[in-house]
Amino acid sequence: MHLDRYGGYTKISTKAAGFFRVEKVEGRWWFIDPDGNVFLSLGLNHIDCNALKYPENVHIWKQKYKGDIKTWIKEGVVKDLKSWGFNTIGWTQESVTKDVRHSPGWRITEYRWAGMPYCHLLKFANLARWNREVHYPDVFSDEFEEWCDFVARESCVDMADDPFLIGYFYSDVPGWTGHPWGSS
Repeated sequence: MHLDRYGGYTKISTKAAGFFRVEKVEGRWWFIDPDGNVFLSLGLNHIDCNALKYPENVHIWKQKYKGDIKTWIKEGVVKDLKSWGFNTIGWTQESVTKDVRHSPGWRITEYRWAGMPYCHLLKFANLARWNREVHYPDVFSDEFEEWCDFVARESCVDMADDPFLIGYFYSDVPGWTGHPWGSS
């Protein structure tokens, strides 16, 4: 099927730039992969090995993946995603409680083990509309600026030159108008 190492379609291409971007090609806007080929991102969210650690399936984690996250990513996540037709790693956290607290997300090491295009969460604020603890920070405050600087340094410095990085996102379904429990 004419796909490059990123999953880009090699029959429609433009100039290679070494990173993902968007560009209008033949009258349509496309993601363009680092090699200059058009790219249609099809990803999966909530990729977290802790789902394999429940009592009823921990044997899979221990036996099939040897209790090793690198093995799970390479032999489980990547193989499964590609065989199912996915080409992008999305949100890498799992919902942990009914108040929508999440497990830790992946870091650059895990993404490198996967060797697939990905989008990474930069959690500047807790804005998900279903979260009972929605917090709308004062985005003009020095404190918020310091927090954003920390969050960016934590991930962006390591990921900045990674050609597999499609981009960053800041929240999963932000609740700009309040949330279902009626407070804003």
